[in-house]
Amino acid sequence: QLRAHDCYVSHKVSKLRWLGDSEFFVTGSWDEPMGTNGSGDKLCFWRQNLDRSKALEVPQNTGFIVHNGDVTDMACIGSSGVVTSSSTGQVTFFQQKQADKTISALSMERAHDGVATAVGVAQGNHEIASAGEDGKVNFYSLREQKLIATWSCGQSITALK
Repeated sequence: QLRAHDCYVSHKVSKLRWLGDSEFFVTGSWDEPMGTNGSGDKLCFWRQNLDRSKALEVPQNTGFIVHNGDVTDMACIGSSGVVTSSSTGQVTFFQQKQADKTISALSMERAHDGVATAVGVAQGNHEIASAGEDGKVNFYSLREQKLIATWSCGQSITALK
């Protein structure tokens, strides 16, 4: 549980990733029940002052968005974007604009049947790969916003390195 600006923020964190070389990081949750107020699994963006000359401050939540299913993996794209895989089979790219803190989401078509277990990002930040319990590895173009290839090995894949 994190305490941020006198507001208690409590969720089960399954993944945490730093956004590039910045003072921003992202957490993803799992196993949160869907409430009537739109609560449930979520992706939260945070800012942590890393100035070593000052005392360590409590991270500031800069925004969150409801995530479709448990966050099973995350990979960062640059200093403001993250791609996630989900227990629902979905693969989604999220980006937070620093100017107004809005968060946009782009879901990849035809991701996985069952759980999407892992995601990876090519070094140039334009291609994404995902793996799932359906035995498929999918390759997406972020520029073209579409699936570009699928490799099916017929066995469950649980990690991409």
